[in-house]
Amino acid sequence: MVRDEGLTLHEAAADLGVHYMTAYRYVRLGQLDAVKRAGTWRVSRSELERFRAAPAEEPSESTGRGRVDWSERMHSRLVAGDSGGAWSVVESALAAGSTPARVYTEVISPALVTIGDRWAQGELDISVEHRATGIVQRIIGRLGPQFVRRGRSRGSVVIGSPSGERHGLVVSMLSDLVRAAGWEVSDIGADSPASSFISAMRETGSVAVVVSVTHADSLPSCRDTVLAIRGAEPAIDSIKVQKEKGHTNKIKLDDNLSMLMKDPSLDQFVENNFEVSGDDSDVNKSLGVIISCIDMIYDEEESWSAKDHTKKELTEFVEQLNTKQFKEIETFFSTMPKLSHTVKVKNPNTKVESEVVLEGLAS
Repeated sequence: MVRDEGLTLHEAAADLGVHYMTAYRYVRLGQLDAVKRAGTWRVSRSELERFRAAPAEEPSESTGRGRVDWSERMHSRLVAGDSGGAWSVVESALAAGSTPARVYTEVISPALVTIGDRWAQGELDISVEHRATGIVQRIIGRLGPQFVRRGRSRGSVVIGSPSGERHGLVVSMLSDLVRAAGWEVSDIGADSPASSFISAMRETGSVAVVVSVTHADSLPSCRDTVLAIRGAEPAIDSIKVQKEKGHTNKIKLDDNLSMLMKDPSLDQFVENNFEVSGDDSDVNKSLGVIISCIDMIYDEEESWSAKDHTKKELTEFVEQLNTKQFKEIETFFSTMPKLSHTVKVKNPNTKVESEVVLEGLAS
């Protein structure tokens, strides 16, 4: 039985009634699925019919109308081994309004998951998966600088995968996402022994360690790594809680109105510092922290619980506060109880040992 080689791209363009370069752009943007054989792009007849039957979509950067499945386009280019086309998908997604973070989480990651699933089901050869990995590695290298954030660092975080876990792309993307949130990242890569995590943790004075796994088979190794890290942590009785005099959770906004605040929870801390959103400016993150810590607003006659109001309503309330009122809120956060621990650090060059005091999560 003779295999159907399909149409050349020139023939497909003629069939669609468009110029060759237009058809080529369809391919590079992932709109038209094609494979390269002997240096020639070929399109199957079934794919041509699928494309013709699909709703018309102008392959411009973005018109703001409808939602483009960028991950499917990325999947198509990665499977075809089309490095240039994959980067074109990234550029088009960015031009359409996606952030670099969303390119990682909504374009590249889903495409890689689909490729991995297809390989596991025997639909794709392992060489296709490895080739796709190489293409994504180059994309990450080009996108990486866009995740660098200026300003004061919030602290150091160690990120890596435990022994036996060889998927390093996740570590690379996660490192960029955390770096974009204002943290210094020590990326120790994939397949790292527990001793490497501990060494990096001590060298950088990290405030957090992230152990990344992509498969259930790696969970035992992850568990062993976490236990080793915990065993290397300072004794709990050497960590002290510092309390500032005059700290209060009652903030008097004016002669009649006051606010009752609550300390931020771990979930709120993670949401405001690590989770990816379309609007991640410092001002909006600060507002997010304030809003999440409002417990109640009250006067002499009435009280209003924050949980009974929407985030939009609370945001509007906070935004209308004046400078003096914001200063009172700032005092609440700056005087909150914080953890303090003194560690000894040796300079690797001078061999001089000194003490460093770590306080809270921003030291």
